[in-house]
Amino acid sequence: MGRLLSGIRRWSAKLAASPGRGWLGPLLVFAAAFIVALPVAPHLGRNLPDRAVRLEAGSGWVILWPFGVDLYPRWVGGRALLRGQNPYDPETEAETHLAVYGRPRRPEEPRFGFYYPAYIVALVGPLLSLPLDTAVRVWGATNLATLFTLGLVIAWRVSPRPPPISFGLAFLSLSLFWPGFLTVIVGQYGLAVVGLGALGWALLRARQDIPAGVVLALATVKPSVSFLPIIVVLAWAAARRRFGVIAGFAACLGGLVLLTGLLVGWWIDDFITALLGYQVDVGPSFVTWKPASVLSLPPLLGVAGAGWLLVRSVPDILRSEDFPWAGLIGALLLNLLLTPHVGTF
Repeated sequence: MGRLLSGIRRWSAKLAASPGRGWLGPLLVFAAAFIVALPVAPHLGRNLPDRAVRLEAGSGWVILWPFGVDLYPRWVGGRALLRGQNPYDPETEAETHLAVYGRPRRPEEPRFGFYYPAYIVALVGPLLSLPLDTAVRVWGATNLATLFTLGLVIAWRVSPRPPPISFGLAFLSLSLFWPGFLTVIVGQYGLAVVGLGALGWALLRARQDIPAGVVLALATVKPSVSFLPIIVVLAWAAARRRFGVIAGFAACLGGLVLLTGLLVGWWIDDFITALLGYQVDVGPSFVTWKPASVLSLPPLLGVAGAGWLLVRSVPDILRSEDFPWAGLIGALLLNLLLTPHVGTF
């Protein structure tokens, strides 16, 4: 372990000494982790069914979901979009239900709509040519590799550098963080967005402004997590006159909206309609956080704390050369509190 850490230190020092290349290290770590995770990810879901199984439990029922179930609607909807069909249409949703349940959905069961911007195909596009069972395993490996890479990078950034045993324990605790690990099992997109955000930050530190803006645009695929934090980053970039970040963001986002619009027409109205009906479609018993819950005391304290962090970050955005971490944390917290979620956040 000591020799390994020593080798990693020398390698990371060489990267750090190369201007503009500090972002290569995490990407190489991710690539290595992905290769390792490919055979591991299928074993995480080996006890889960291929399709949703409804089990009667007392006077009610529960559903055992397949591994990576959150990819199913994007896989079906993404393939439909590439055929020129609207991924938000009822026909596409019915096809998704056949993939999830292996049969038509019963009225009391959760609906699986698309619920994401149509340009999420830019993120999951490489999976769309694969069979569904293969695609969910590759997506699981991608999420698992992202989780390990984030754990390693966060533990490595601790200063002063911890001894090998402490480093290993910190890495394991971060890599086995339960909400992150659940994302791997369910196939959610939070880890991908956090990973894109980390890559964007590394590119900003390396002053690769246009690529950083492109990566931030890709991170908008899950606005329930990334919308407000990205606004904070763009405000910081504008205050620093780093307009390449804004240009890269606008060009990438505009291009993605335009290209998907050319395929299926104007889809943003359908996306907004799907978002507004999300809580009803999924079902109240499956939504783990509702925006209305923010009116109770603990969440109100969270909103107040997030607001204070945002106000506290204004001087950092306008004058300081430091990154506005307080504003970023406040924006993320506020984003999570004001949007509905299914799963653990």
